[in-house]
Amino acid sequence: AVAEIARARATRGDAGPPPPAPAPDEAVRRAAWQRLASAAEALARAAAFSGTGAGDALAADLVPALPELWAVAAGGGGGLDGLARAAELVAKAKARRLERKDAATRAARDALLDASGELARVEAEALGSEQRAELALLVADAEERHAARKREARAVDFDDLLVRAERLLGSDAALRAELQGRIRALLVDEYQDVNPLQQRIFDLLAGGGAAKRPILVAVGDLKQSIYRFRGADVSVFARLVRGMAATSAGGAAGAGRVLHLSRNHRSAPAVLDLVNEVSARCFRPSDGGPPRDDELSFGPDDRLVATRAEAPRPTCELLVDDASGPAAERRVREADAMVRRIRAIVSGAAGVAVREVADGAERPRRPVFGDVAILFRRLTQIGAYERALRAAGIPYRLARGGGFYQAPEVRDLGELAATLFDPGDRIGWAALLRSPLCLVSDAALLLLARGGLPRLARADPEELRDALPALEWERLLRFLATWRELRAMRDRLPLAHLLRRASDALDLDAALLAGPDGERRAVNLEKALRVAERFEADGGLPGEFAAHLRALAARPPREPEAELEAGDAVAMLSVHQAKGLEWPIVFVPDLGARPRNDARRAFLDEGGRLCALLFDPAREEFVETASVRAAREGERRAQAAESRRLLYVALTRARDRLVLSGEASGGGESWRTLVEAAIAERPDLAARVPLAEAGTRAAGPPLPQATAPARPEAARPAAPRLAGPSRVAAVRVAV
Repeated sequence: AVAEIARARATRGDAGPPPPAPAPDEAVRRAAWQRLASAAEALARAAAFSGTGAGDALAADLVPALPELWAVAAGGGGGLDGLARAAELVAKAKARRLERKDAATRAARDALLDASGELARVEAEALGSEQRAELALLVADAEERHAARKREARAVDFDDLLVRAERLLGSDAALRAELQGRIRALLVDEYQDVNPLQQRIFDLLAGGGAAKRPILVAVGDLKQSIYRFRGADVSVFARLVRGMAATSAGGAAGAGRVLHLSRNHRSAPAVLDLVNEVSARCFRPSDGGPPRDDELSFGPDDRLVATRAEAPRPTCELLVDDASGPAAERRVREADAMVRRIRAIVSGAAGVAVREVADGAERPRRPVFGDVAILFRRLTQIGAYERALRAAGIPYRLARGGGFYQAPEVRDLGELAATLFDPGDRIGWAALLRSPLCLVSDAALLLLARGGLPRLARADPEELRDALPALEWERLLRFLATWRELRAMRDRLPLAHLLRRASDALDLDAALLAGPDGERRAVNLEKALRVAERFEADGGLPGEFAAHLRALAARPPREPEAELEAGDAVAMLSVHQAKGLEWPIVFVPDLGARPRNDARRAFLDEGGRLCALLFDPAREEFVETASVRAAREGERRAQAAESRRLLYVALTRARDRLVLSGEASGGGESWRTLVEAAIAERPDLAARVPLAEAGTRAAGPPLPQATAPARPEAARPAAPRLAGPSRVAAVRVAV
């Protein structure tokens, strides 16, 4: 939690110890206790007059506790002990089974539960002030240590560059004036991803107050702001647009102008019709409350206008699963149907054509696998879809994000280097023996570990023949022979040559290619060998390479895995990775997925204040505080608003066809409910395809296989002729 808070503060440009959320004053606490006592008294009264046995029993539970409750309320709070007694009282109220007809008592009990929850949060806020102060000191200490390490290394990170630039521009008026005089226009692209710190820099350069300042040209799409996890704040751009629109309407001198670019050259008209209908329902305040700056509206200027020619409608398909079952089972059914739909489209049986420009006009053609992309909200649930594609024999390319140094094949190379230069490294031996370099079973590894794994460096393999199955013993024998050969040459060969020799001798690339996602793992291996070569060229010692890789693997995954060469394969990637890209046919599965619950125990609220749960040592549990509840509500709304923008980005990646799937489960908003609401208003925008018909439903007549243009017959090569001697130019010689 400390590292996450420090990172968020660095992105915000905050300095000094983080301010903790303030503790509620005595009046607030007394009011919360009084509301609880009033609610308990009202419930006791309603229960007593209900005329039911359960009501009488509930009244008997509550009435004796009322004097103590009012006494605590008059005193301004009862601390943890008072909270415990209040919790016992509420537990008794919840335990009584009330009759369905007793609506008044039920409503009074609900009011008591609400008052109890509010009281618990207020009291936890007051009691947790010391814990928040201690946590603030921990964060400040971590930030100071991090800053000291950067000073020692004479290094700055990206956030430092922004903070120092802002401080320099804010404190040096002469420098600011010089820059303002040199810059005619400040052009900022992707403005929807600007954060408040960056905005302050732009204000210093192009803001008001200077006689001569640059013109600020901000280009962006509010609906495509999807990088909150990197610190992007769409409300920055929203306020800028609103301010420029207001000054433009007022006709003030130097007023800004807002230009809406609504013409879309990518997508078919029917795709844009669906996008517009969904967006009209996406971009509105959450729960009908007052809008926040990050909750966008969708007006006439926001509707996308197609420039491409019309194509057969509808161009959107919605796969429908009427069966029930757990989410994992439904995802397997969905993946199977999606794969059958891809096969039907690419084979031409579905009658779905893609259109490309040739000779100035759009011409239909039969799709290929490379025309298809599958976009995921997040890549944590792609296993079922990968397995379905692999089982169907459909080629695919998985665009992973960071995680190169965490990839098993990269770590295995590091562990090999670790044991070659330190044969006593038990962790390295365990990793190697289970890796594709040796691939012994868990049972065999446990057996070998009993005698100490480092002894394998000098043990006679014959001693292990009877202890291991024949196939595993042969693999171990082959691995140890290669390892000992490399160990003997460790000081004579460059590190990269040593590791490549191991890979060749043990057929590591073949083993990787035979497994899941083998192509990517094989190119990761090649990239790792290049990393080893560069490490040694930069002065690193071979014996330090393993520690270097382990340190990088322990950091957040930032280095991308190696890229596969593009071929005729279905692309699988996240919506974030797809931003700025396009495909003729786009599948968006798992529409019913819900956002993750916020399980953080400490974090910053929107004002930068430190909010934290109260830890109750007596019960060894965390209690929600009032500031955490408010901050979580703000985060929930911000997350919901970004989720709608993410859906917009996903839908606008498609040129010719959209295929959507994934059923919603339970209540609440999901991508599926937003899409269903749009289709309910305009049923003509999408064709509903049952999962059972995914491989057979046709949108048009079958498409023939595209024939390659006939190649002209190659001319028969003529016998070569040698060139004659070159002509000698006239030369005049003077002596």
